[in-house]
Amino acid sequence: DDPRFEHYPTPSHVIDGLIDFVNLEKGQYVLEPSAGEGYIADAIRARFGKTVQIKCVEFDRDLALVLRLKGYDVYHGKFEDYARFHAKTGKKRFDAVVMNPPFSGGLDRAHVTLAYADMLKAGGRLAAITSANSIDGGEAEAYEFKDFIEQNGDYRLMTPEDYMRGRVLANGRAITINIAVMHLTRNDKQKSAEDIANAETRFAIEGDWTYNTANGQLYKVTGESGDAVTLT
Repeated sequence: DDPRFEHYPTPSHVIDGLIDFVNLEKGQYVLEPSAGEGYIADAIRARFGKTVQIKCVEFDRDLALVLRLKGYDVYHGKFEDYARFHAKTGKKRFDAVVMNPPFSGGLDRAHVTLAYADMLKAGGRLAAITSANSIDGGEAEAYEFKDFIEQNGDYRLMTPEDYMRGRVLANGRAITINIAVMHLTRNDKQKSAEDIANAETRFAIEGDWTYNTANGQLYKVTGESGDAVTLT
């Protein structure tokens, strides 16, 4: 029941829409966090072949092995750990992120904001699926997340019937909750997330959003003076 092992493969018609949005081009670098057995990565490879480079992140050891057997470049571990590793090693940011993260405990909000803040290059595009509750749940975090999405892109809600189209998922499971499908573009004018003091704390320019990996919270930057920022 560990939420990090949530595995609900994405339906093919939803995958197609996600890939259409990110508008991949030859030579680009794309990330799929929480890749499962690689249905999104498979669809990207089927459409673009080896003209784009795909990086997969997967926590489940068996699913990570499946991805490796398919020939993908895989990081086996939590997405948060990969983000730290990626930042510390100075690897280049991604042109696109396509993701269907785990939903439990707000992980969908956390993973989307982390991918946007720390993984996506300026001008890059992110397409994601989250629970509708992550946006319209009524708690403060949902209002903040909705504001973040609307400032940087858009979203639409899907009923289980729209999402499933009368079928079961590839592993036999079914979705019984409303789903949010979101499209984000990282503004060229926004600064990248930077390390302050240690790798756990991130900040961005005033009016931007940032994700703090130390406490798992999304913040809006309301002031900036040199390296000092006010987060609310």
